[in-house]
Amino acid sequence: MFLILQQITAADTISQVFGFYPKKGLPTLFFKTIASRIKDNSRREYDAEISKTITAVEFQSAINKALELSRK
Repeated sequence: MFLILQQITAADTISQVFGFYPKKGLPTLFFKTIASRIKDNSRREYDAEISKTITAVEFQSAINKALELSRK
């Protein structure tokens, strides 16, 4: 799974694209919770999209949560 977070202002658009990947492939078939890592997905192509406009507070909360989950 990967996310694209964009902050759009009158002057600029800032994008952060990242994905969550399992540290090991095979355990994902057997366990509900596995160790993962965050990787840069900025060059990845995609053909599906779900978008939602969020507030600045929700945007920062999403970033904070992703960072928190990356340490687990």
